[in-house]
Amino acid sequence: MGAQVLLGFQMRSVFQDEFDALGEHAKAGSGIALVIMVAVLGLLLAPAIQHRVVDNGDASRRILGVIGAAMIAALGLFAFSLAINMFLALERIADLRWAIVGGIAALVLALWFWFGAECLAVMRSGGKDLMMTDTPTPLVKKIDQLLTEARVVLPGAQALLGFQLAVSLRTLSRCYRFGPKR
Repeated sequence: MGAQVLLGFQMRSVFQDEFDALGEHAKAGSGIALVIMVAVLGLLLAPAIQHRVVDNGDASRRILGVIGAAMIAALGLFAFSLAINMFLALERIADLRWAIVGGIAALVLALWFWFGAECLAVMRSGGKDLMMTDTPTPLVKKIDQLLTEARVVLPGAQALLGFQLAVSLRTLSRCYRFGPKR
């Protein structure tokens, strides 16, 4: 849900009044960050769909590997999107050097806390492999998991719809001035 809300904010930024005043590189950076966030959302949703369709909702080592690979890719891409947005925000209030430093710092910090700290903890513990066997999941458990997924995805979809509705109404009000003529 958090990724869906962040995607909504990223999509809405194009419709802000100040967006027209940005330079071409800032507009391109915003577009790149938006495309990255769409990819992040796709990577976050894909394993759940694969789990249902490919593995029939059963626990398997394969889906565990898919989830791990998707999360690594999603967090890596999200760190780059965060860095781009940090650069764009700092560029408006500071000079170019500080904006670059801030963007790189955001990237390094995100990668450290999402990957570096974990790698350090795994190295300290000896990196034991997860001993998992493929097991069928009972139907009642599958239904419960499906309902949980629906409860998680629905608020995010509602938030995206709300952002898009707000942007559409704002754009409409700019194009057509409603109210009494002056």
